[in-house]
Amino acid sequence: MNKYEIKKFYLFLLFNVSILIGQNIIYTKTFPSGKPKIISYIVNKGVDKVRQEEYFGNGTLKKEGYYQFGNKQGKWKSYFSSGNLKKEENFNNDKLDGEMITWHQNGKKKEKGNFRNGKREGLFFSWKENGSLYSKKSFVNGLMCYFIEYSDSGSIVTVNNYCD
Repeated sequence: MNKYEIKKFYLFLLFNVSILIGQNIIYTKTFPSGKPKIISYIVNKGVDKVRQEEYFGNGTLKKEGYYQFGNKQGKWKSYFSSGNLKKEENFNNDKLDGEMITWHQNGKKKEKGNFRNGKREGLFFSWKENGSLYSKKSFVNGLMCYFIEYSDSGSIVTVNNYCD
């Protein structure tokens, strides 16, 4: 199969899969190899809600989420090229809002915290690649109030308090 035939096959496959799951492709961009780079689908006709998928050159999913009225909305997921989950974050009207979790490439949690209206809010935890707790931070309206750093054994190394 030559490059043109491969590209045709991928587009044919994408078109048929989108019909089967009830979504209409409205935009595609491909790599020179013909593999999909970005695909956008209309989720519900009459509602301005678009699902977007972005792919790595090797064909694995890089990022997925929804746009509503041109803004990121709801849960977005990002992946490593290996296919492992890299990040889950929630958006409301194009601003981070709700829980955000990131992972190391080995699958262990890297960071977890909440956003409110685009700003960090509450406790944020960070972990090292081996899974041990690295730090704990507290935020109020996007401003860091305290930072605690932990050693590999779990004892406190540093404490910084920035709020009264």
